[in-house]
Amino acid sequence: MGTVFSFDLRDPPTPDIRHALDRAVTWLHRVDEVFSTYRPGSQISRLARGEVTLADCDRDVTEVLRLCESAQRPANAAALRLVRSSLSHSRTAAVRLAWWTLVSAVPALVSGKALALAVDEGFLTHHLPTAVLHLSVCALGALGALGGAWAGRQTYPPLADIVEPLRDRLHRDVVRGTLRRAVARGAPREGADAVVVAQLARQVEVVRDTVAGELMLV
Repeated sequence: MGTVFSFDLRDPPTPDIRHALDRAVTWLHRVDEVFSTYRPGSQISRLARGEVTLADCDRDVTEVLRLCESAQRPANAAALRLVRSSLSHSRTAAVRLAWWTLVSAVPALVSGKALALAVDEGFLTHHLPTAVLHLSVCALGALGALGGAWAGRQTYPPLADIVEPLRDRLHRDVVRGTLRRAVARGAPREGADAVVVAQLARQVEVVRDTVAGELMLV
């Protein structure tokens, strides 16, 4: 499955321990045979290629896919709420980002359309003046790519105005939730919250970069 499993046995090996270890290894091999996307003959790989149907697969495949689907829906909804919240907190920056994104795309759109017209309405119909006209527009669009590059550069300040406040809000919400759990009555004192805080910066940066990438794609 593209990963490595290891067993850390602290007690002296006994027949029962060896038997349990053998059963665990056997189960892992079975999971690999059924679910590995790296093995062409696994059930998941064959299902993806359309060689078998879900009814032909192991019952665990149906259950795992059902759980994945049930987990994906709230995850998608949460991601949509996160992006919507980021845009609602920075409406002006969102408008500027959309504007500069459109401006940066215009030269490529014009050049592509002009080239297509030069081929369809000029060369294919043997009408040279039309082809030359559209090729001239295409050349102007190519020169306009410099302006498009400049416009693309202008997208980064509004993008930062959107995702940097998002990062601050995520930090604040996660720290607040961690502190509330830490002082809650009956909360465990085993250092789990310290681990959460230690991983906070990296996880928040991942979310910020992901949102920034999605906004640029959109």
